[in-house]
Amino acid sequence: MKRQSFHERLEEMPNVLGKTWSEIRKDLGMKEDALRQVRIVDNLYTTTMQRIGFGLGLIPVVLYRTEDEKSEGSKDFLHGEHEANYIGRAFANRRTMKKMQPKDVAKKCGILPYSQILRYEEGAGMMTNRLELICSALELIPQYLVKPLPRQSEK
Repeated sequence: MKRQSFHERLEEMPNVLGKTWSEIRKDLGMKEDALRQVRIVDNLYTTTMQRIGFGLGLIPVVLYRTEDEKSEGSKDFLHGEHEANYIGRAFANRRTMKKMQPKDVAKKCGILPYSQILRYEEGAGMMTNRLELICSALELIPQYLVKPLPRQSEK
């Protein structure tokens, strides 16, 4: 599975959606300067990532395990759920599965105090650089701006 940053994936959106940046900006209800800023800043809050994802009708992020490329924690993921809740739940599941303590994850990531890991697991928002660090420590690959799968009833 190819690892891409949020910004790399965002820059693909005109091709993926078949729209211009101007059309994408209108879909998101953003001012031109605001979208330009999102495109150049390399560290965003997950709430911004969520706003963009949902505004484009996409899932902001899905976390995949490196060993089998299966999604982590997504069986309970509901489109519309606050992204930080899904990310936190997936982190906690993965940490437990790997028999790690919050201190272990924090040490691997260089995040202090270690209680910050627990805050993220409880759904506190974070910056995308922290998301990437924790994913690396837990052997997860984040995939950004994912097209939702059709619901069972829509097949």
